[in-house]
Amino acid sequence: MNSLSTCDYKTTELVGNNNSLHHENSSSVIIANNVDLLMQILLHLPVKYLLVSKSVSKRWFSLISDPIFIKKHFLENPNSIPGLFMHNLLSGPYIPELEYVSLELYGSASPPFKTLDFIDDPLGVQINQSCNGLLCCRSYRGTFVDHTYYICNPYTRQYRAIFCGSWGEKQGFVSLCSVSLAFDVLKSPHYKVVCIWLLKKTTNTGDVKFYHQIEIYSSETASWKLSGNVFPAPRDVFYKVGEFWNGSLHWLDLSKEGKSVCFNVEQELIMEMPKPPRSDGMFFIYFGECRGHLHLIQTHESRTSFEILEMMDDYKGWDVKYRVNISDLTNAYPNITEDVTLQFHYLQFSVLLVEEKERKSSTNLNRVQGKVSLNLVIQVLDEVISYDLEEMGVKKIDKLSPTTNLHRRNSPFQYIETLTCV
Repeated sequence: MNSLSTCDYKTTELVGNNNSLHHENSSSVIIANNVDLLMQILLHLPVKYLLVSKSVSKRWFSLISDPIFIKKHFLENPNSIPGLFMHNLLSGPYIPELEYVSLELYGSASPPFKTLDFIDDPLGVQINQSCNGLLCCRSYRGTFVDHTYYICNPYTRQYRAIFCGSWGEKQGFVSLCSVSLAFDVLKSPHYKVVCIWLLKKTTNTGDVKFYHQIEIYSSETASWKLSGNVFPAPRDVFYKVGEFWNGSLHWLDLSKEGKSVCFNVEQELIMEMPKPPRSDGMFFIYFGECRGHLHLIQTHESRTSFEILEMMDDYKGWDVKYRVNISDLTNAYPNITEDVTLQFHYLQFSVLLVEEKERKSSTNLNRVQGKVSLNLVIQVLDEVISYDLEEMGVKKIDKLSPTTNLHRRNSPFQYIETLTCV
């Protein structure tokens, strides 16, 4: 039973006198009947205690499930990232296990779950994307178009099945390029799923040209709709899911001359992204969102250093935040680089996360106003390390299983505890 339950509290006070018992009972009743006071107390509880508190009464359940409360709780408790999930693709033929990397320096490092077996799919499911606490998953087997997609809250084990393949085939679309989740609890309790379809048209001269079409699913209406007209774009732009940041989904073109694009989900407007400053011989090794920041990491062929860039809020361009010398890491991990003649996917390290957060005082763990710390979570062979760019300090976080380490480009997925309903 929840530790805040009045039943538990009464049991403790039964050993006292009647006046004490009456006083404590009266206090409990006052709190229970005062919605504003109750909300202020609940707002300061971690998500795991709130989920248990839902069973106290119908009033508590209704209050904790209210989208307004969920939004206020997020504002009071900015979502931390306790860990990352990575696929252990050799763990089984149907339901792949997940490897959990804990990012918490204190507390339990035990994984909250090892599979997504609460999703009822006989083919098994794997994670496609994480977005502010929700996961976009898809069936593990079958062709790309035939996949069933699921939006789930792994913490509450709730999910919703979404089908987006059969309708597109009927419209003559060639293939489904990308399926991306867009969700921001501060803007709406609802989410949207954005599908990018590929279609081809034959011109009067017999030439075949490829175009794209956007289709959007809304959880508010539980329905699909086409967005805008077809538009031309390189076929390899939408090679993976989009990164959701600042109300838009972002796709990065890896080619030097390519055009990276973003799609404003609410305005349903697709735009070209500013190109990062990039010299000859440079390539990207990381592109991701974390804590309201969109970061990009690029390195040289020599791989002696890399640059960390951040997209400006107004989309005016990329700001170079750090230039990191890899020799600072090789002192602790000599095997972090290989022969420079190898291709970039043979790199001995992978950047899993770029996290920017407020710095805490070393004495009392209080936040220092205006001070931020940029931290890299890096996989080096079978080890995961944390690299603090301000302190130039390296800490070992976790050790991966051999089967997970075989897939060094295995995508990490942020795990965030949230109350959001799907």
